[in-house]
Amino acid sequence: MDRAKIQPIVDSETHELVALEVLSPYPVPLHDPTAMIEVDLAALRHAALLRQKLGIRVHSNIEYSTILEAWEEVIPFAPSGVVLELVERGAALERERAVAKVLASMREWRKGGGLIAFDDVPMRDGKLLSMIGMVQPDFVKVESLRGIAVLRALSGGATVVVERIETRRQAKRARAAGADELQGFYFDRVQAIPTANCGALSE
Repeated sequence: MDRAKIQPIVDSETHELVALEVLSPYPVPLHDPTAMIEVDLAALRHAALLRQKLGIRVHSNIEYSTILEAWEEVIPFAPSGVVLELVERGAALERERAVAKVLASMREWRKGGGLIAFDDVPMRDGKLLSMIGMVQPDFVKVESLRGIAVLRALSGGATVVVERIETRRQAKRARAAGADELQGFYFDRVQAIPTANCGALSE
């Protein structure tokens, strides 16, 4: 991934830019864990460079399979202060050893200086909700307005980011429902986004 799509995250009240998320501009091979390791590591490199150059909070998604299979390549990015976003695809959490490995990895990430988020949290997924309770992430990201108060309490007071905001009306509704921050196509259009070209960032 030589380039990345950058999406803004804004304060729910002022709509001021508070963070960025690095996304792949290309279709990603979600069903190929080995290929996803490379996607995740490339996104982390972009995120770390953005963090270094701009001094702003930067989020980067990561698959559970990447944590389990390539953690030694991920952990060096912790001192950069990147927010590691654990995705909603949690099939690996059916195995107790996998859960233990993820929990240990998150403790190491946080100790190293990184932050943690859970992405697209589904309220009906008991395994992921249990993980949120154990990890106590810094951020939880949701698409539905239902359960915001529950997730905030379960996570120990995490910042709640509501995604898929496409209109001003949706932004107002999310704010009224208790969202701390907002993300979505609406803000792609109204925010000036820094370039994500890795070469340019490293100059």
